[in-house]
Amino acid sequence: KNPYYMALGNGGHVEIRGGGMVFYKPKNWIGFRGSANYSMVLEADEERRACFKNAQIKNLGPRADATVDWGYFVARGDINISHPKSDKLTGVLGYEFYYKREESVRYKDKKLESWLGKEYDGTDFVEKLYALSDTQASNHTQAIAHRARWEMSYVHTEWLELYAGGSWSFAGKNMPREFDTHFGFHVLL
Repeated sequence: KNPYYMALGNGGHVEIRGGGMVFYKPKNWIGFRGSANYSMVLEADEERRACFKNAQIKNLGPRADATVDWGYFVARGDINISHPKSDKLTGVLGYEFYYKREESVRYKDKKLESWLGKEYDGTDFVEKLYALSDTQASNHTQAIAHRARWEMSYVHTEWLELYAGGSWSFAGKNMPREFDTHFGFHVLL
């Protein structure tokens, strides 16, 4: 019940995913890969912020139990390139499209007291309930992202490979514009 608790992962949801991948390598030094999948995130109970009907600000309120589900689609296209005279240096350039459909949010309680608490009616403090809005809670949960991806790999010896890469979300809707990098190595013993 910590108000600062951050839930990571899928929050107890189960996903069902289907998809496919194709790969075409016309030359020894270049290949093309395409993949797509759709995931259905099955409904599960979550604690969400109460979204009151006609509220001007969303996601600011007490916790409310809700049943939530959504789905998302991811498509990727990659070009795999290696050095024509050596297999020690390889790279990948790619594009990713992400689409998340609007979440379906259904509050278990249809009315709830606001975080302001009870209201004074002149003689006593009385509970004042406000209507929750499933529709307003679902607003602006659809997301779209366009992302460029890249990675380079260098095989130094048969025991050591070094790699580095990243991705850049350059356009979208209800998604952060972000830049990610990664690097690492593989060691075979």
